[in-house]
Amino acid sequence: MSPRSPIRYVIRATRLLLLPFPAAYFLGASVLVITDHVMRPDRNRVESGDAGECIGGILLLLVVAKFQIFLGAPSLLILDAKACGLRGYSITAFVTAIVVSFAFSMMLRSTELGETLGWMFPRVFAILGVPLVLSYLLAFGLRRNVQ
Repeated sequence: MSPRSPIRYVIRATRLLLLPFPAAYFLGASVLVITDHVMRPDRNRVESGDAGECIGGILLLLVVAKFQIFLGAPSLLILDAKACGLRGYSITAFVTAIVVSFAFSMMLRSTELGETLGWMFPRVFAILGVPLVLSYLLAFGLRRNVQ
């Protein structure tokens, strides 16, 4: 691919806009929706979400946008500037996934209901951390294809 190829700029912009946090949010939300449909006890009793669910979704999208602007895009730019390989991307992905999952676990756990950090962290890591690692690795793969 030539250095001035327009596809290079499209892939670079896509990486900075959609990876890692928006893609991780999409994958995690997809897992939750699929699990909800498969594990629903009574499929005939489907209730629509209330206004709080809509507002919560909008707030969550704003949090994802902030993470992308202040953490995701700068980390990709730094990894690109240092010409890091798979090891650098993997370390960054796992550290970011652990820190973000820990933060969300602390925020989302309900001590009144007996939820401990040891109970909440694996669930948040499975829904948010694993897709975050996958999206960093996808960003690495896209970078390798452009070069």
